[in-house]
Amino acid sequence: MIGTAFSVLIRLELSSPGVQFLQGDHQLFNVIITAHAFIMIFFMVMPGLVGGFGNYLLPIHCGSPDMANINLGNIYSKIEAKTSSIDKLLTLKKITLAQKRSIIGLEECIADSSTPKALQGSYSKIEAKDKKYNKFNSYLAGLFEGDGHIWLPNFNMKKKHNPRFCITFGLKNEPLANKILEIIEHGHIRYKPKENACVLIVSPVKGLKKIIALINGELRTPKIHQLHKLIN
Repeated sequence: MIGTAFSVLIRLELSSPGVQFLQGDHQLFNVIITAHAFIMIFFMVMPGLVGGFGNYLLPIHCGSPDMANINLGNIYSKIEAKTSSIDKLLTLKKITLAQKRSIIGLEECIADSSTPKALQGSYSKIEAKDKKYNKFNSYLAGLFEGDGHIWLPNFNMKKKHNPRFCITFGLKNEPLANKILEIIEHGHIRYKPKENACVLIVSPVKGLKKIIALINGELRTPKIHQLHKLIN
């Protein structure tokens, strides 16, 4: 309000030639202009940019698990829904349904006609165990969004390779990596002493199925596209 008042006073003074409201005090006019600029930049523009973008981007950079909370909602999903095509919008709706039923959501993302009955049976077994990991699902999704990635093989490669789900940990967090590996039951840990890190790698098909069942519908960052490619 103070910045707006200064702006109005400046415009009133410049509205007509000659002296208007400041009685010819040019120093006061310069002070008002400087005060207006100072207030608008440091008390409106900078808090808006830092607070607005920081509140959205900082959790993504930190890989905070709370980004996977259904109740939070975020700007990215809204922007993507408005700018994407109708097909992508329908896909987002399917993923929203998958937040409550991760296995059923997975089956919706994969064409029913191309899904063998044997795989559907394995999904139903995982679904029974999945109820125990409601909090773990969001936590694992947060770890993946922070320091994880999915490596997909090139179809032109002569040698066949499975996709790899990877999350990097510091060596101090090795017990956490071992605990997650114990829950997933498939994969291994690769150590990088020079980088003071270790990497949880899941490449067996059974392990990848379980990863998809756990984090499908929990992601809130652009890394969700990596998961879609893995499912496809």
